[in-house]
Amino acid sequence: MGHGKHGKLGLGKALDYREFAALAINHYEQMLDPDYHYLPYFFAKIGSDESFAWHSEWDFGDAVGRFLDASILCGEIIGKRIGREAEEHMKEALRWMQSESDGLFYRMSNEWGVPAGANMFDQRSVFLGLLSWHKFDQDVEALVRIERMLKGMRAIAVERDDYICYPFETYVPGMTVPEEIYTEHGFIVEPTHYGGGVFILPLAIYYERTGDPLAAEMLEKLTKFVVYHSKVFAEDGSFWSQARYPDDGHFHSKMGAVAGILRYANLTQDRTLIDWCQKVYDWACSMGSTYGWFPEGTGLNGEEPVVEKYRWLPGVIQHSETCCTTDMIHTAIYLAKNGNTGCWDDADRFANTLVASQVRDISWAKTMTDKEDTSTRTYRDVPARYRGGFTGRMNPNDFSNDGKVDTMACCCAAGGRGLHLVWDHATTWEQNERRLFVNIWLNKVNEDVRMEYGVPEEGVLCVTPMRSGDVYIRLPGWLKADEVKCRAPRGLAASAAVEAGYLVVKGLRAGETVALTFEPKLVLRAEVVAGKPYEGAWIGNRLFDVKPHGVMPMHGALVIELEEEE
Repeated sequence: MGHGKHGKLGLGKALDYREFAALAINHYEQMLDPDYHYLPYFFAKIGSDESFAWHSEWDFGDAVGRFLDASILCGEIIGKRIGREAEEHMKEALRWMQSESDGLFYRMSNEWGVPAGANMFDQRSVFLGLLSWHKFDQDVEALVRIERMLKGMRAIAVERDDYICYPFETYVPGMTVPEEIYTEHGFIVEPTHYGGGVFILPLAIYYERTGDPLAAEMLEKLTKFVVYHSKVFAEDGSFWSQARYPDDGHFHSKMGAVAGILRYANLTQDRTLIDWCQKVYDWACSMGSTYGWFPEGTGLNGEEPVVEKYRWLPGVIQHSETCCTTDMIHTAIYLAKNGNTGCWDDADRFANTLVASQVRDISWAKTMTDKEDTSTRTYRDVPARYRGGFTGRMNPNDFSNDGKVDTMACCCAAGGRGLHLVWDHATTWEQNERRLFVNIWLNKVNEDVRMEYGVPEEGVLCVTPMRSGDVYIRLPGWLKADEVKCRAPRGLAASAAVEAGYLVVKGLRAGETVALTFEPKLVLRAEVVAGKPYEGAWIGNRLFDVKPHGVMPMHGALVIELEEEE
């Protein structure tokens, strides 16, 4: 594909998820601490004045589990596991953390003052890592560790009426569970963050694969807890902070739980639950942008932020969290799979923030050479080691958080998982019907398809199935059927028809190509995000700029540079 008019206008080149995935794996490899069981450094600050990373309580199950998950998933995008050595270190760290007696994964006492115990959020993150370990390595060890953890989680669950829950942030063997698990404000810990909500997602994925009856029972009872008893979500689907818990209004744990409930509802085809997820999703969309920026929290414990610059909507945090973007992509995809096909466009648009939040250019960041590493902090080559990670906290028009690039390992891992969600679900091959569905337009190569998407350089989508059958190409909401020209071999284009929003070309042989061409129009669209007006520059679902510009403008993060012409 050549460099067309938009490339020459400075809009860069078409996106290649393989490049993003390879950079992400670089980060997952480089940010492990070989002096402490290869745990990742959870927090980091990347700046023009100084750059360093440091350990925290979240380095244990949360960071290790999610780094392992994301590294394996990014390897599938590339088509090659380039991070295997680091993944083996992370697997060993999980072995170290899993209790022989109860199967739970424990934080260990250490020099940075973390008390020993099995944190409930950590169990969810470890579960994700074990699931990818099992799926892609076909390793029975991962399955055995999952089964042991599930038995342990069921054993410590508190059962009431028709639901189970976890009324503690961190479980310690022998602890006394309070008899009263509700107060006048609600549950005694944040229900989605610790009480069992976020555990539903990996549990649903596991049940989808195995049909495990223990997982089925836990899914039903945890879902009932979150939806009908937790009091997290209001009747209109909102989850404003009401000053009940430190993590009240935390967007990631709320939408992470919703994504899990939706995966479960998809399996059972529970229309009531699917509709409930849609309602929460719709409200969550109103809190963010059409391009994937969502606030880290919908309120700071029900109070106005003290600092004026953070007061955009009452109590709404001004910066995003990449975890939130990935949760919204996940939810959008499964709502689309359940009939709301317009949500494919949502997932496609939300991916803009994933692309924008990846740390690719580090030329502006200072590498510290005058300080030695300590047991809790590293200064060594932090900008280079962080390349490929994700900023975690951005403003709606700014790669940084008001000039500061402050990041968290959870967001770095969520970025890799988010890339895989979009890339994986962009196409679906139905073996029994011999049908290839193209749901999201992007560049992709795997055993099912070779897909080439030319925006911004050219208005063209080429789809080449790797197996003979019928091809269904979804026409995105920004493009009308009469604005597309279709080319296909053997006169098949003449019989192409639009069915339920998909352009259908039947009878393709393996290796034959369907090409759709269109005019790649640059369109300006205004929207209000967190109470302030912005204007985005779009071609289709891809964003190239947001104005007014921030301290580190989004344009520089959204535009992928063209290679030098020979």
